[in-house]
Parts: sequence; structure tokens; C-alpha cells
Amino acid sequence: MKETGSKIGTARALSIPYNIVRRITQDIPVEKNGYMLGRKNLLFLKDLLEKGYVLLSGQASVRYRLLKTYFPLIQRVRFKNTSIAFLPDKKEEAVKAFLENMHWKVIGYHELRRLTRLFDVNLDSSVKQKVIGKKKSRRLPRIQKTMDDF
Repeated sequence: MKETGSKIGTARALSIPYNIVRRITQDIPVEKNGYMLGRKNLLFLKDLLEKGYVLLSGQASVRYRLLKTYFPLIQRVRFKNTSIAFLPDKKEEAVKAFLENMHWKVIGYHELRRLTRLFDVNLDSSVKQKVIGKKKSRRLPRIQKTMDDF
């Protein structure tokens, strides 16, 4: 395989089906452009290391699983059909990014508590009020002046 550079090249050189070559060499990692992980996986890892989190969508979940084998400290949380991969020391930033990228019209305290338990993080009450969108305001009683007010 080293002479031809790829598994398909080996199959063509030996005139055997590609599936046989792939089955025999499945334990050998594929080297793409000098990198063992591939360019897109390295870009995924770069984003993860820079920001501390990456929202998973499409092929990003496959990249997460591949990188998880090489870097077991990467964690993932799935909540309401949305996933995010993050580093353990960047949990707070991951929670805030997850909440910012979710387009919910309504979220309650109970759902917010479930989400923070998944991340194993305690949010400040000011952050919780900002996310939920409720302001603490006192409602003054309405005073009846006449019978027509009802």
C-alpha cells in the first residue's frame, strides 16, 4: 500500500477487488496529505481547541467519534436533538454557546436545570434570568374607582 499511496491504488495494481483490500487493511489508518486524521478532522480539532466547544451537525458527529478515540477527554452533550462537543475545562462557555445557538421561544427553569446538569455546571441567577427572559418585577394591584372598571 505504501508504493501506490492508497488502498484503491493497491487494488488496481494487484487486480483484486477494492473490498478485499479494504477488509484486509481496515486496522491501518488512512494517511491523507501527510496527516493521519485528515484535513477536516484537524480543522474540527483546531476549532475545539481554540473555542473549547464545537456544535455538532452533519458530519461533525462522525469527526467527534473519530477524535474521541485519540483524545478521550473530549465530551459531548445531546439535548433536544442538538449536540455539542466540548473540553472539560470550558464547560461554562459551552453551556452559554449552546444556549445562544438554540432558537427556543420559551425555555423554563426545569429544562434549564436539566441542561446544566448534563454539563455539570451551576449558572448564576443573572444568567438564568437572561436566558429565560423573565424579569423580576412587582405588579401593583389595580384599584377600582368605579363600577365600570370591571
